[in-house]
Amino acid sequence: MRILVAEDNPTTALLLQGYLSQWGHEMIACQDGAEAWNILQQPDAPQLAILDWLMPKMDGIEVCRRVRAAGGSMMPYIIFVTGRDHEDDIIVGLQEGADDYVTKPFSKNELHARLAVGARVVGMWNRLIEAERNRVLMQTAGAAAHEINNPLAVMTSQIQLLLTKHVDDEFREKLESIYEAGTRVSQIVNKMKSVTRYPPVLG
Repeated sequence: MRILVAEDNPTTALLLQGYLSQWGHEMIACQDGAEAWNILQQPDAPQLAILDWLMPKMDGIEVCRRVRAAGGSMMPYIIFVTGRDHEDDIIVGLQEGADDYVTKPFSKNELHARLAVGARVVGMWNRLIEAERNRVLMQTAGAAAHEINNPLAVMTSQIQLLLTKHVDDEFREKLESIYEAGTRVSQIVNKMKSVTRYPPVLG
């Protein structure tokens, strides 16, 4: 998983890079809040972010506020990793939109466990979004099938009527070719109408 780490302390950033690499994650690093905010606005932004509280240019709280204010369907899961360990700080961090809060010096095992929780939440969120997309696709397919089926039925019935009349062989051959094409389209439409669900999205 791609994880944004906004940390201006080189020692802590290096430590986090080692841990994330060991756990199979890709770290996207930055050293100030303004850069973190710019990264999180990109279409392919990481879906999980580790933010320090005190950073140059923009602090972690302000980054968190902007992310939550921006909204959208793909807001990142945010974990504060900070030396501010007072209860009031933790409450403020969570109230401003952080999903989790880890105080420095942090335990490697605790951080690993909290990242695992974040990854599970992101995975569930992605599956919900995919399920909603599939629902919209099914509705669109059903509506399209209905719109296609009505004029198609009129066309094929008219061709059948024409085929009962005396027409020359060349014209009959063309009518039969059109009728066969209409039949194939009708089969496709019926398949579209028969779709009731998409397979579950596996994370």
